[in-house]
Amino acid sequence: MPDYSKRIVVEPKASWQRPVIAIQNTPPSSPNKGDRYLVGTEGSGDWSGKDNQIAVWDGTQWIFDIPSEGWFVWILALDALYQHTGTAWIEYPIHTHENKTILDLIEEALTAELKERYDEAHTKRAKYDEDLGVVYFEL
Repeated sequence: MPDYSKRIVVEPKASWQRPVIAIQNTPPSSPNKGDRYLVGTEGSGDWSGKDNQIAVWDGTQWIFDIPSEGWFVWILALDALYQHTGTAWIEYPIHTHENKTILDLIEEALTAELKERYDEAHTKRAKYDEDLGVVYFEL
């Protein structure tokens, strides 16, 4: 069982957003439905006046999410995590030694727990309950 004595506290105002492709000031010429971008500080074209917002292509038009303080978003093109301060997006330093250690501990704990669950599930024989129509494992 993982040691949960070391925990990461996430402030209640934190909100994790789905990843975006990149930070850009101009919309791409041929977006795909569901494409998400972080509008830069000088939005133009369809993104004019939408600085620092998240733009989502719905297949026919851009929809914009206005960020709040504490929002986090992963920028795929930069392979980096950004946080909104309430006025601007800043890179969140997850690659610092302290944060890297925390992330490694989380990965180790989750990996150990998942392996334990996987091993436990595969050492038991699955049974089928015809009345309920479910597969289950006897403990």
